[in-house]
Amino acid sequence: MKLCIAEKPSVARDLAKILGASTKKDGYFEGNGYWVSWTFGHLCTLKEPEDYNPVWKQWRVEDLPIVPESFGIKVISNDGVKKQGDARFSPEPEAYMDENFGGTVYIWEKEVTMYQKVNFPKTCKEIKATINYMICDETQCLPPIDVELNIPLNP
Repeated sequence: MKLCIAEKPSVARDLAKILGASTKKDGYFEGNGYWVSWTFGHLCTLKEPEDYNPVWKQWRVEDLPIVPESFGIKVISNDGVKKQGDARFSPEPEAYMDENFGGTVYIWEKEVTMYQKVNFPKTCKEIKATINYMICDETQCLPPIDVELNIPLNP
């Protein structure tokens, strides 16, 4: 079986149709030698005003403009996103205000480990993936780097 991961459910449906993966399962399509699943293009979003200050849930003209000291992010509140598993980082990143982006940027020094729960069917023999990342300092970012992974799974 080959696993194809699309950026969102609608693209997965179209891809499954083309590949002949016509059996709908919980979180993926299966058939013709393929599993077709999806991610949610954006797992995170900017925090809402009430995430910074409960008073801002019902905004008033006298509260405008609503501008927090720094902008934060949160996981999108969506059952499909939650089903994909909780992504965690170790160590936790440092957050700082970046004037170029006009928002909070999260940085790690030297090394970071990302944990992501992924569920695969028991018949899956290996995982192939690409990790894309950039290395930046205070003045510039190097071009993005792709690292290919091929992880055999033990039954």
